[in-house]
Amino acid sequence: MNIIEVKGSFKKQRVFTEEIAKWCIGEILPKVRTLDITISLLSKLDGGVDGYQWSGENNRQHFIEINKNLIDDDFITAVMHEMVHVKQDYRKDNRTIKAKEKEAYEQQEVLYERWLENDN
Repeated sequence: MNIIEVKGSFKKQRVFTEEIAKWCIGEILPKVRTLDITISLLSKLDGGVDGYQWSGENNRQHFIEINKNLIDDDFITAVMHEMVHVKQDYRKDNRTIKAKEKEAYEQQEVLYERWLENDN
């Protein structure tokens, strides 16, 4: 069973973030049941970015930071973008950072469109 823990912000935003992350796993890693993801919702991130993702000791443990002040589709796509990076790290993707970022930006839009179609 995948574990998703969301920290910071207020309860409604934590619950919404967990919902997005679980939905993304179902879309991009539907057969995986062993992920351990910690998502921190923070007021400000280094470099003024929307989010960060990195892996822990193995390809199943992941950490994400999201700027909690993003609104609407910017917040949703930021979480989706970082979830694409979770998929990449889980699959031990060895492409360049530039190639991984390109895929993450493309996939965040595809995922967001599917999200809207599913009435989320």
